[in-house]
Amino acid sequence: MNIKEYKDILPKLFKANIVPHLWGAHGIGKTEIHRQLAESLGLNLVYLTFGAVEDVGDIIGLQDFIEVDGVKKTQHTAPDWFPTKPGNLIFIDEFNRANSAILQAMFPFILEGRLHTHKLPNNSFIVLASNPPTDEYLVNDIGDSALMSRCCHFELKPTVQEFLTYMRQQDASPAVVNFITNRPEMLEVEKDGFDFGTLKPNRRGVHKVADFNKLSGPTQNQLSYVATGLCGVEFAASFIKSLSDFETAVSGRHVYDNGLNGVNRTKLKNLIKDSRIDSLNCTVEDILFILKEDDKADDKNLKHVSEFVKMLPKGLAFRAVRDILTLNSGNTQVIIGEDLKIKEMFEKESIKETKANKKGGE
Repeated sequence: MNIKEYKDILPKLFKANIVPHLWGAHGIGKTEIHRQLAESLGLNLVYLTFGAVEDVGDIIGLQDFIEVDGVKKTQHTAPDWFPTKPGNLIFIDEFNRANSAILQAMFPFILEGRLHTHKLPNNSFIVLASNPPTDEYLVNDIGDSALMSRCCHFELKPTVQEFLTYMRQQDASPAVVNFITNRPEMLEVEKDGFDFGTLKPNRRGVHKVADFNKLSGPTQNQLSYVATGLCGVEFAASFIKSLSDFETAVSGRHVYDNGLNGVNRTKLKNLIKDSRIDSLNCTVEDILFILKEDDKADDKNLKHVSEFVKMLPKGLAFRAVRDILTLNSGNTQVIIGEDLKIKEMFEKESIKETKANKKGGE
């Protein structure tokens, strides 16, 4: 991921409540990027570096005595870096240089923005940054799955052009700028980076992918970055590939609310023609969930469901009707159970199933 891609995706990550963990070599501008981002987003930058911190008290605050109703108690005071006003970007650099005690203290902070009883003010966001765990850096192992799953991991690789643009903005020596322009291979030696193969799918990560995907405007490239950073390469590749199938799917919510309008009817016919039972089954499962949750389903909604079920292949329709009629909803039973075509189909399929079972038992 280059700098532009990272700057474009970061506000969306904040909106989806996803904590980014940025991996990259030293000197590529991680700190400067976040100074610029904080300024552009109107946030106060709180910079922490774990490379120089050895005691957990320096990060989470020390204990102090208080008196409550005449009884002395201890409480953790907020550390001096902890913001008290809304609108902050807490940038924690050299995260993987922290010792295990500090890392353990960071668990609730990364997930909830909380240190003991101290909670980050509204509109406050956390970003972690680390050097890759290679022989070039003296870093600690933070491969704990519970810790890694709290973040979305990205590897920052600024382009040569981004570096040259920055150099020109800083009024750097034209001779050096010209040299790198003509000899870009002299800028740096390609190094090993973060191993995304260490990331595996997990429920927390999948939920965050879903939160990000619900935002308006994420590109497929951004979805791929987020899915990879949360659940690994294999998950991301499979998920991105599935998006084309999803475009042809029929929305259970749309069927329930609006019935089979022109678009959904065409999609449904195509899925039946192509024998896409997997996609059709997902729609059925969505509708079943909605029926379970909506105890005030009106006649119109249920007729939409009835119309949908009638078009399904008989085997799937039979299972759908069977599951619908076990919901024990009076209104569902009346509208769908008394729909003659569905009822007849249900009875016929039930008889066929009974005969097949008898034949199999002989």
